[in-house]
Amino acid sequence: MDLDIHVTSGMSTPLSVVRRAVGVLVLISPEAEPDAVMIDARRMLSPRERMLLRIWLEGRSQRGDARG
Repeated sequence: MDLDIHVTSGMSTPLSVVRRAVGVLVLISPEAEPDAVMIDARRMLSPRERMLLRIWLEGRSQRGDARG
């Protein structure tokens, strides 16, 4: 499974997940705090998917990139 992560403006929640045959599309609000994203991720993603998302979020915060 592929995890495809996008930062998308205009979202009403920190995280939205769309499961597709070829992978998982994860949409994240640019205003969302990483902790809020991970709280939602616990309900929506598998442990492996959460690990990949956490790695992506950590890289984003180290780059200081608000847009992903």
